[in-house]
Amino acid sequence: MIDEDVEFGRHDKVDDEVEQFAGEAAMSLSAEDAELEALKAASEKKRLAKAVDEAAKDFDFEAFVSGVRSARISYRLYGRPDLDVQISALSNDLREAIGVGSSSLMRELKRKIIAVKEDYFASAMDVVIEERSTDWQAREKKLMVEAGITDPHRQVLELVARQVVEPSGVTADLLEQFKTISPTQIQGLVSAWSTLQNIDPKGLPVF
Repeated sequence: MIDEDVEFGRHDKVDDEVEQFAGEAAMSLSAEDAELEALKAASEKKRLAKAVDEAAKDFDFEAFVSGVRSARISYRLYGRPDLDVQISALSNDLREAIGVGSSSLMRELKRKIIAVKEDYFASAMDVVIEERSTDWQAREKKLMVEAGITDPHRQVLELVARQVVEPSGVTADLLEQFKTISPTQIQGLVSAWSTLQNIDPKGLPVF
């Protein structure tokens, strides 16, 4: 007669061995899958690299160059910077109205602030400057000197004006006139121009 405990123990041992074998087989299969995926990725990488090389050989650089356009930068000028002080004063009044809890006054002040801001933003004008080469700038400066324009401030404004593509009609004389009214904005415009031209602003005149 077979001892049932012994027999069950044998079955348990067999079951354990089967589970162990199954686990090892699964791990082996997983490793093979990972290796296969790695080979596929390497093959795809080579295929893409070959495609890029072939595209580079067939690339029409002449057509590419013919389509290149000069870099541009935009700077926004405001015709009514004087409205800043009104906006600031109304904002202070609004803070005080909030402090005392006056709802009607708060609504009125908000309405006034919005109205002034609308006038402020309505006076905006975007000035677009187009990049020029250092050779172009050297030629322009030479022409300025020949014309008797030697002041560094004027030379910079001349260059900026000649590189403006939008709006039309911008001249150095008009920039000079604008400078007398709002020098800070002209300084900002010149800074934008120097960024476009990769010129160190430290070497430029202060407006």
